[in-house]
Amino acid sequence: MMKKIILPIVAAIALIGFSSASTNYFEITKYLEIFVGVYKNLNTYYVDEVDPQELVMKGIDAMLEDLDPYSDFIPSEEIDDYNFQSTGEYGGIGATIQKIDDYITVVSPYEGSPADENGLRAGDKFMIIEGKNMKGKTSQEVVSLLKGEPGTPVKVTMGRGDEQFDRTIVREIIKIKNVTYSGMVDGDIAYVKLSSFTTGASEEVAEAIQTLRETNDLKGIILDLKGNGGGLLSEAINVTNVFVPKGQEVVTIKTKNGMQDKTYKTRLTATDTDLPLVVLIDGGTASASEIVSGTVQDLDRGVIIGRNSFGKGLVQSTRDLAYDSKLKITTAKYLIPSGRSIQRLNYSLKDADGRATEIPDSLRKEFTTMNGRSVFDGSGIMPDIEVEADEFPEIAFALFAKNYIYEYSLAFKSNNPEIVAPELFKITDADYAEFKQFLEGKDYSYKTETEAELEELKKAAEDEKLDASFYDELTDLEAQLMASKADDLDNYKEEIKYLLEREIAARYYYTGGRVANGLDDDDEVSAAIELINNSSEYNKLLQP
Repeated sequence: MMKKIILPIVAAIALIGFSSASTNYFEITKYLEIFVGVYKNLNTYYVDEVDPQELVMKGIDAMLEDLDPYSDFIPSEEIDDYNFQSTGEYGGIGATIQKIDDYITVVSPYEGSPADENGLRAGDKFMIIEGKNMKGKTSQEVVSLLKGEPGTPVKVTMGRGDEQFDRTIVREIIKIKNVTYSGMVDGDIAYVKLSSFTTGASEEVAEAIQTLRETNDLKGIILDLKGNGGGLLSEAINVTNVFVPKGQEVVTIKTKNGMQDKTYKTRLTATDTDLPLVVLIDGGTASASEIVSGTVQDLDRGVIIGRNSFGKGLVQSTRDLAYDSKLKITTAKYLIPSGRSIQRLNYSLKDADGRATEIPDSLRKEFTTMNGRSVFDGSGIMPDIEVEADEFPEIAFALFAKNYIYEYSLAFKSNNPEIVAPELFKITDADYAEFKQFLEGKDYSYKTETEAELEELKKAAEDEKLDASFYDELTDLEAQLMASKADDLDNYKEEIKYLLEREIAARYYYTGGRVANGLDDDDEVSAAIELINNSSEYNKLLQP
């Protein structure tokens, strides 16, 4: 093992020695030699045995940690996961899973997947896989057994309630959909939810719009990129191309020395360049999503609605290393058509705590869109219309974190074989009363901000030895607060019903059902509908 790790390092020194023209060549070779020397001496003389792989991996991790969070070493055993993030494909049974109590549980099978076709349902527990007991196993351990070559079988014993059943499931290539839902809103507006940018994302977006256009007289298009963390650069360009004509500049890659700078343009005939377009973004919109939304904004092709995006303007590429491993490394920054970078954090300039610093407002530069509107660099994509985020109460987070929302959705489906279309589904007051009964005896304790502040105040009163009457008043206030919390299930009924309805819809209609059910209560979607229906306001927003 030691030779396998040391030889590539020695080879790297030799390679740099023959090929590098860098002015810091001596420093590079010097410290690589020192690194090898430190390792060899530790391996030879350290009082205890050292694990060569663990020691070198810690060195690699520490080296990359000081750069940015996107540069990463990918060992051979993690290559399948990396490929899945790029392509959205893997060989397996097709289900999202989660650990609940002692067993890994099916959260939802993918529609039409081997898991779905073999009757696996949300709530089923993996009891045994290939003869191995799964009690106490981690998600990663279960995934490693379920994944495999397409066409190969995997034997599982599932638990459902008090019963168990066996299945032999033949693995297939599982392709995760980029477009998780598409449909019509307000009668004549196409809505497309794009959740990722793996291979085929642009084709899925184009197909969704074409399908909706075949049966509807479209008045506008809403492209929802909220929570979309990005993916392939090529797909960002091609998704933009769905709405932008052939030959239009989308993004320019700027490298350290300029030798590999490159400008990417659209190459295909657009699906639609005329209909009013609204792109929805939020703080989870990043990378490829920001290329699309930023280009739409820079070219004045559409209006951006939502909240300030994440601000990831860095490009990563992978380099093959020895023993089937890879290095993912940040190699460039990208600029969108106005010439601006949307990168928010400067990883080369860190504060006293070692954290990357944000670009201050005073240093942000002004650029202009095609029509002459002012836009700025250094802080993600700012929406043309800002919509404040909904704030859920602490009780809603507690119920969700404890899996009670999910567990009730299973119980609901068990008692109700079918429901109406997901966009129409609402739970009744009787259903909500049943949910409250379901919660009886269950622990969903949570701490409000007021409670936390009150605890701090009580501690300060004790430390400062304040009058006992003051401390008693705080205790009385705490009791009143606890009494108020007892009514939170009723006080926040609408917020909790929203979560319940989306989760229940997902039990019947998969991920698309969850999205469809939430559209009526989506403030960004409502704002988009209102804008598309007001053509004068839409056109006004695209002018300086």
